[in-house]
Amino acid sequence: MKTLFRIIIAILIALNCFILLFLYPVSTNTQESVSCPVCRNAPVTNIKLELNSPELGRDGWQTERLAVLIPYRDRFRELVEIVPYLSDFLTLQKIPFSIWILNQVDNHRFNRGLLLNLGFILTSNSNEYICLHDVDLLPLNHNISYRFPLSGPSHLTSPDLHPQYHYDKFFGGILLLTNEHFRLVNGFSNIFWGWGREDDEFQLRVRKAGLQISKPEGITTGYDTFYHNHLVDRKRDKDLYFNQKMLSFRRDHITGLETALSSIDNYSLHEVNIDGYPCKLVNVKLDCDYDFTPFCDTPLD
Repeated sequence: MKTLFRIIIAILIALNCFILLFLYPVSTNTQESVSCPVCRNAPVTNIKLELNSPELGRDGWQTERLAVLIPYRDRFRELVEIVPYLSDFLTLQKIPFSIWILNQVDNHRFNRGLLLNLGFILTSNSNEYICLHDVDLLPLNHNISYRFPLSGPSHLTSPDLHPQYHYDKFFGGILLLTNEHFRLVNGFSNIFWGWGREDDEFQLRVRKAGLQISKPEGITTGYDTFYHNHLVDRKRDKDLYFNQKMLSFRRDHITGLETALSSIDNYSLHEVNIDGYPCKLVNVKLDCDYDFTPFCDTPLD
């Protein structure tokens, strides 16, 4: 009987921790050290910012406001590292910013594009541009500028700079876009459940719109430019089910930013504090049209 009682108590404690983390405002004052030793020693001198491109306010601060959108699920260790680190990085570049954690809390497969569409909808009235940012990437080189992409989308982790992915058409990682350009391409497709391919389809939208994609110049290698904070035991959900392969390798002309809200069940917004650094936590439950995308769940064996 005592053993059963202890088990019940342990379950209740675990449930309480889950509720505090995901369903209510969170204040996470952790003293965990960043597992990237070189991040602490990233150079902060000789910064070559493109100060003549965006409009500057007092003391060199950029007037355009940035919303950093981080699609997220079950990556708490990476989360408590990126928010403080990136906050300091952007402050050094004198960029007014807010960080938004788009946390998928339903039982469907991960849908990065749909989360980013919702993030844009929530932030577009208070910011002039967005940064689509993977939670496991930390910039090391302060010559990588997060400033307003005046000439078009800026792919900071271009194939020659990303520390892991180098294929020519790679378009993921970290991308800057103005609100105008994100609306122009109708955001991301909403049909990509699981890992991968949504960035490739998004690149087709960008190129179809005639937008010029830029990348950082004067950077020689990605290995000392970004830290890929990804654990080797993190399993990628790459499996394709039903007609997913057919839909995943062609342009989606049906879904996008304009239809995103129809695929959102509900969401809640919370103020979060991580080591004294504020950010927004959006807990999102997605909705699945099983007739259109039956692969939003992993089929039972």
